[in-house]
Amino acid sequence: MATHVLASGGISVQPERDLAYVTSVGADGRSAIWSVSTSGCHKQVSLVETDAELPSVSPDGGRLAFVTLDAKGLQTGVAVVNLGATGAPEGALRRYPASSVPPVLPITGVAVAPNDAVLAVWGGFVDNYLGKAHPTVGTLDPSTGTSLAALTPVFDEEGISIPAAQSANQKPEDWQSAPIYLPNGEFLVGDKGRDIMMPFTDSTPGVSGGGMRTIDSGVGPIESLAAGPGGSIVWVSTDHRLTLASDAVDLPFGPQAETVPRQSAIPTRTVPGKYTSVDWAIPSSEAPLPVAVFHIVGHLPSVVGLSEARAASVMGTLDLPVFVGHTEVNASVPAGTVLAQDPPAGVGVACQCSVALTVAS
Repeated sequence: MATHVLASGGISVQPERDLAYVTSVGADGRSAIWSVSTSGCHKQVSLVETDAELPSVSPDGGRLAFVTLDAKGLQTGVAVVNLGATGAPEGALRRYPASSVPPVLPITGVAVAPNDAVLAVWGGFVDNYLGKAHPTVGTLDPSTGTSLAALTPVFDEEGISIPAAQSANQKPEDWQSAPIYLPNGEFLVGDKGRDIMMPFTDSTPGVSGGGMRTIDSGVGPIESLAAGPGGSIVWVSTDHRLTLASDAVDLPFGPQAETVPRQSAIPTRTVPGKYTSVDWAIPSSEAPLPVAVFHIVGHLPSVVGLSEARAASVMGTLDLPVFVGHTEVNASVPAGTVLAQDPPAGVGVACQCSVALTVAS
């Protein structure tokens, strides 16, 4: 499809379109971002941005983020631009410069959330607690942040969401790598160089804090992380191994999800070969996961036994999106019948979520 692609420069795919964004060499001899069609075996590519690397497309396909470079090829920060219907950039480029050129730490990954809500940057700044030895993912709001100085580090349960007045004796002890966003806005990140985690916050009155939900443990340091349908994730380790885990993300979605993470190990499969970067393209025939609404529901009704369409209608009256998380063969009920739901019925005010359905096939 394309030649002279720089694998270390990252790759990202625009959902619902046959475009991949890759890093290759521009006319000036420095790294540039190109769009490549994935639907045919031709070598027609289009230049997207000069002096740039490490592209990342938001899960909704509406924005492209990347690392910016200067005339010497040194990193200068990150930028975000809107993508049009053809996959080409539209409108003004929003830049978020680093405090120094090059940044105090190399920027090795960028992730932009659905609807341009949050931008995550791996590297590029030094957290005062952890120092240069442990690069940390930071997030900022593109609508208010003007530079990478606005990045807020993502910490573990020992530091995340603890107000400054309470944090004097509770210093964060974590670092992260390879951030990604799911289509419903949830955030996954490599944690402590050995786990894949989902940060969350708890806004329950009288409770301060949040934490990390373990998605998969013992994975080792990772360079690149991607998520696919059905809760599957795939990652590239620092030793260039590519690993796939099916049904890894099985938690109810939402910042107040209370489900205990699974205790059993997640089956994984290592793909032969050596790899540098990974992304996951969802075919256009499959609809992406719905964006979570996160309304608080006092009592969650049961939709088990209803048709998938009827279950979606019932939850729709509560402004709760649903999606099919699993299918099972069941000859005793009509195809499309809901066999189970997650979260289960009866969940109290903590249910601020999307509802995953298990449907008979």
